Amino acid sequence: MTSQVFNHEMFDLEHVHYASMMASWQRRMEIAQSKRDQQLIALLEQEKRQLEAAKPGVSWVGRAIAWAKNLWQQVTKAIDDASTLQVWQSVDQQGNRWWFAYDPTTGHSTCTDSETEMRIWIEQNYQGQ
Repeated sequence: MTSQVFNHEMFDLEHVHYASMMASWQRRMEIAQSKRDQQLIALLEQEKRQLEAAKPGVSWVGRAIAWAKNLWQQVTKAIDDASTLQVWQSVDQQGNRWWFAYDPTTGHSTCTDSETEMRIWIEQNYQGQ
């Protein structure tokens, strides 16, 4: 096998090329129909059957590439999420608002009763990050 077999862009190009050929066929068919050229219409219908028979599909390689790409995106997102500062707000039963923050990379956390205090804590602990 050549390296091109696993090139995802190659599969996209096949679909773009097929779409271009079908658009060209459509234009030629419209012209043939407008001129009522039955012989040309018959040839174009035969050409369309051949094009449809050669239509690129999603091969197992294409599906495998899409699956691997999706998996990689999920893994990188999980890693990013796992190392991102998490900040949230909660309201207790008495109606008091509380701000919480947790940094999974350091294990530091805090709880404040105002957004301003939370902003100060974040600025003091994450300056330049």
